[in-house]
Amino acid sequence: MLEVFVVLINTGIAWLLLQEKPSSTVKARRMTYRNAVLLFAGVNLVVILLFPPFESVFSLTNAALPTFEGFYFVLNRHPNHTIVTTLLYLEVIFILVSAAIAWLIFRARDPGQISAADARTLALELRAKRS
Repeated sequence: MLEVFVVLINTGIAWLLLQEKPSSTVKARRMTYRNAVLLFAGVNLVVILLFPPFESVFSLTNAALPTFEGFYFVLNRHPNHTIVTTLLYLEVIFILVSAAIAWLIFRARDPGQISAADARTLALELRAKRS
């Protein structure tokens, strides 16, 4: 189940990064704040999955949030240790929620459209100030 979530998260990040952007006359920066947020979230998820929280098998309880002994490298875990999935899920959820909020904060703002009459009035005001 954890592998399926990792694949789905990576697919979502790739989909967001590789979306077709609307073409404009001004060349847009490739690395925007939104892309930086997605990259940062992806790196955080990889680090969390490489160093998950472990606990000793001897201290396993039926508690909702079991205790944990520390974060160890997943491919070099100590014998008789198991991953605390509850804490791992909480870490992943916190990273995804904070990345989603930051991604929404850094969305491109629509500058708004002004009418031709407003543009003409503004141009006349600017000319009057320059003179």
